[in-house]
Amino acid sequence: MKKIYFLMVFTWILLGVSATMPIQNRIDSLKIDSIKKAAILAAEKNKDSVMHANYIKVYQNNPFFNLNEIAEKPTYRLKKAENSNDIIFYAVVGLLLLFGILRSGFSKYFSDFFSFTFKTTLKKNQIKQQLLQNNLPSLLFNLLFFISFSFYVLLLITKLFEYHPLNDWYLFAYLLVGFMIIYVLKFVQLKLIGRMFRFKEITSAYI
Repeated sequence: MKKIYFLMVFTWILLGVSATMPIQNRIDSLKIDSIKKAAILAAEKNKDSVMHANYIKVYQNNPFFNLNEIAEKPTYRLKKAENSNDIIFYAVVGLLLLFGILRSGFSKYFSDFFSFTFKTTLKKNQIKQQLLQNNLPSLLFNLLFFISFSFYVLLLITKLFEYHPLNDWYLFAYLLVGFMIIYVLKFVQLKLIGRMFRFKEITSAYI
């Protein structure tokens, strides 16, 4: 009876030991895995720190990078938008086209004007009378002169003064209106002088 009882106790002990062995093995394996992971993370961290230090050395020794001194504040400068010259080209073409239309429409007046200005002929007084009688072409050519002269002054101002507060075309309009006001004041002044000194025939021909 004692032998049977001893065998039963021994069997239960063996079963308990065999049951606790897998749990202990699993605990040990988890510890080993955690140690391995910690070692791997530490190795990678050391590797990253070494690579970072190497990169810093490379950048410090590179002449194209200046990591040893304080960076300077960049200087900013306002850049004026470049104006395209296409508008100027088309404006000049428009003036030439307007001049060609006036010249072809009033060819006789144009030829008489050049004959009176640059040639010495016996019919100079006659040509002068013809020019004085043609008021419409004289007015149109005066307008063309105002437009051309205003455009020339605009180009001169934009060339000499890089920065001006007005827009170019606003400045052109102001110049054109200013020259026309000067012309009208001159016209009124001549009319008043003609009335005062009885030179109506001479001043009435001026446009």
